[in-house]
Amino acid sequence: DPFFLELLAGIAEAARDRKADLVISHVFPRTAEDIEFAMTTSRATGMIFIGQSSLHEAFNTLASGDDRFVVWGADFPNAEYCTIGSDNVAGGRRATSHLLRLGRKRVLFLGDTEAPEAEQRFRGYKLALEQAGVGFDEDLAVSAQFDLHSGEAATRAAIERGGEFDAGFAASDLIAIGAIRALGLSGRCVPEDVSVVGYDNIPSARLVTPRLTTIEQNTNLAGRMLVSK
Repeated sequence: DPFFLELLAGIAEAARDRKADLVISHVFPRTAEDIEFAMTTSRATGMIFIGQSSLHEAFNTLASGDDRFVVWGADFPNAEYCTIGSDNVAGGRRATSHLLRLGRKRVLFLGDTEAPEAEQRFRGYKLALEQAGVGFDEDLAVSAQFDLHSGEAATRAAIERGGEFDAGFAASDLIAIGAIRALGLSGRCVPEDVSVVGYDNIPSARLVTPRLTTIEQNTNLAGRMLVSK
C-alpha cells in the first residue's frame, strides 16, 4: 500500500533526525499472544505498530504491563495505549459534505467497515448525510478492501446491480482509483457524471486523470509524532 510506504518513510526520517536506528519487522500480529511475543523477543527499546485491525483489547491488555509502544490507527475512547492517527470521522464527514455541496444526491461509500479506520470514515459519511438531510441508503454502502482491484470490482458490482449514484466516497485513494477505472470502463465520466473523493493523498492520486480529490493524511507529521512518543 503506497500510503504505508509513505508513512514508513516519515517514520524513518524522524528516527534518523533523532539518531535512532529503525528496524522493520514483517511480523503481522493476529492475536494478543503475537503482540506479546513481538514485544518480548525484540531488542528494540520501543515499538510502533502500524494499524490495530481487531487487536484493540489486546493492546489495552499489553499497556497495563508494558507501555513501550505506540499504535498508528483509529482513536478509541477507552484506549489505554497511545495512538496516533487522523480524525477519521471528521475526514469522512468532510469528504461526503464536499460531494453534497457539489449538488450530488446519491453518494456511494466504498470501504471495509470491519477495519477501524474505514468504519470511522463510514460513520463520518453517515453523519454528513444526516446533517444535510439526505437519507442513508444501505444499498449505497459497498464493501471494498484497501486496494485498487477491490475498489474497481466493488464499483463494477454496484453499477451492474443497477444502483443509481452520482458520487462516490472511497475509504482510501487506491479504492478511489479503482472506482474511477470501473466508471470509465462503464462509459461514465469523472467528474461530469460521477464525482469521486478518496482518502490519504498518496502520490498516485496526483497522477490520475482527472486528478483525484482526496483527504490528506500528513505522513511526515505522523512519523515525527510516532517516533517522539
